Amino acid sequence: MQHWKDIAHTLRHFVRSPQQIGTIIPSSRFLARKMIACVNAQSAKCIVELGAGTGSITSEMLRQAGAQTRVLIIDVNADAVRLLKERLKQSTNVEIIHADARYLEKILGERGIESVEAIVSSLPFTSLSSEMTDEILATAARVLKADGHFVAFQYTTVLSRKFADFFQIRAKKLEFRNIPPAIIYDCISKKKADVRVNTRISA
Repeated sequence: MQHWKDIAHTLRHFVRSPQQIGTIIPSSRFLARKMIACVNAQSAKCIVELGAGTGSITSEMLRQAGAQTRVLIIDVNADAVRLLKERLKQSTNVEIIHADARYLEKILGERGIESVEAIVSSLPFTSLSSEMTDEILATAARVLKADGHFVAFQYTTVLSRKFADFFQIRAKKLEFRNIPPAIIYDCISKKKADVRVNTRISA
């Protein structure tokens, strides 16, 4: 039942604001698992999720996160924020924030957080302006620890060069068990040197 409610929620908001949603189907559990496998959620002190939607990625992240891991979820969609606050009200280590991802650095600063181990993004960058994408990626790169991970999925390879401007792309992984099939960008901070990078797309 929740799956169909999530589809209805996503479709409704895609019609209203396609630039915010980017798809009419929530992310699959297979995509969620492959994304979270890119980060060490168990030992992370703080993980940020950008653009959680109905929480498909969030659920898997919370399953793998450590008991002491602080999870900040940032979404610009007010309805999505209300939905997640209701669903995750029992999760004491989660904070759901109604805000624009461009203000990530300010949001963290207000909470006394200088840097984070992981940023997981479901933002539809191809639907955003180039300037807005640059702002989001730049602030994400600044707050990511030297050994941290930035993980994002997209439906095309159009953003490959853009991601490479701000991060080192460690690997690109294709997940067919998602509608539509998605490409996961497993990136690390450019603050860390001597990293072997896989530029091919793997399954």
